[in-house]
Amino acid sequence: MEIYSMHEVLIAIVTFFCLLSAAIGGLLCSAKLRSRHLQDDTNATVRLVANIFVVMTTLVLSLMMNSARNTLGKHRNKRDLGVCCE
Repeated sequence: MEIYSMHEVLIAIVTFFCLLSAAIGGLLCSAKLRSRHLQDDTNATVRLVANIFVVMTTLVLSLMMNSARNTLGKHRNKRDLGVCCE
């Protein structure tokens, strides 16, 4: 069983409460918005921008994971062949 340090748990808790407070703040502010901000066109634009951020984040994370996997594979191959790694 892996034991997590207090630092990791603290980061998780702070992140959770930041996201929770942002969601509650968004719900409270939505009642005070003007009607033009609540139209379908605005809603569609916000969804499109959010989708672009999600796609770009996914792309960057997948490229980083692929790079890490390739680097790890190279080091494992060198170790298996008996070549000293720098």
